[in-house]
Amino acid sequence: GNRILQWLSDNVLEKVWWPDNAFLWILPARRRIRRLLESGGFDGIISVGLPFSAHVAVLGLPARFGLPWLADMGDPFTPIRETRHNNRWLYGAINRRAEKAVLTQCTAFALTNPAAVALYQDAFSDQSGKLVCIGPIAQPTLYEKRHVGTPLRLGYFGTFYRDVRSPEVLLQWFETLTRHTNVELHIAGEVFATYAPVFALYQKRLGDRLVYHGHLAHQAARQLMADCDVLVSLGNVTTHQLPSKCADYYASGLPVMHLSVKKPDPVDTYFQDHPCYVSITPNHKNSLEPSLDFMATSAGKGLGKEQIDQFLEHHNPGSIARQYLQALFYS
Repeated sequence: GNRILQWLSDNVLEKVWWPDNAFLWILPARRRIRRLLESGGFDGIISVGLPFSAHVAVLGLPARFGLPWLADMGDPFTPIRETRHNNRWLYGAINRRAEKAVLTQCTAFALTNPAAVALYQDAFSDQSGKLVCIGPIAQPTLYEKRHVGTPLRLGYFGTFYRDVRSPEVLLQWFETLTRHTNVELHIAGEVFATYAPVFALYQKRLGDRLVYHGHLAHQAARQLMADCDVLVSLGNVTTHQLPSKCADYYASGLPVMHLSVKKPDPVDTYFQDHPCYVSITPNHKNSLEPSLDFMATSAGKGLGKEQIDQFLEHHNPGSIARQYLQALFYS
């Protein structure tokens, strides 16, 4: 049953929906937003995407109620070609007009990294004054320096997305590692049905060296992260998207090994001041040696409490909230 529904979504609905897979939510959400605003007591509006549907649901309402509007875009919608949210052949022009309308009507338009801001400055130059860079939120860490045992515990946290971030890159790289060192990989995050066969194949080949924990509650994920020796990050095929987990990775204090798929990589920029970070081109003939060297020299090390606290000062929920308010009311 699930496979049939997935096939229908991939081969029928995805060809006609607009603007994305949350399209059925737009009208009920818009009605609810309107009723809330009519009840009064609100000073501003914040919409958060993706999905882009969140911004479509708000269009026209800020002006009607005389409220400032912060549209937090997160990942780019129309300016990049690598990701697909709908049928561009049918909706390419409509996509562009819709995002232009959001930029025109909003008070501020937030993106997560400088590369994405630069992309929108080029694509929507007449609205560039509204663009702000607000990075992802970091939660207080559970990190404590721990004894590094064997096997070495690598941790990957996050979701894999079609066309953007494939698990095959990570799993191929890890399988190569297992032939040269005693190591296990713990993966926490949702795996969509598209990638279930890939995980099943590598689980069979790697056995208990590959441990899939599934989708974990936030506290459980943070505890698992604290129990790892080295964190592994996987880059996107785009150069303008910053995975939100980067903030929690940094705040963990643990060494971070990033598999960079495409350069320039915004993850490299984000971690440029991190003393226990390495960027590796996965599955390249020369990627094995730097991977092994980093694990040998960095496991058990990481950031001290003072460095973590300094990072959190600018990336904790309170700091991000202040940046939101600054953009919403003082832009």
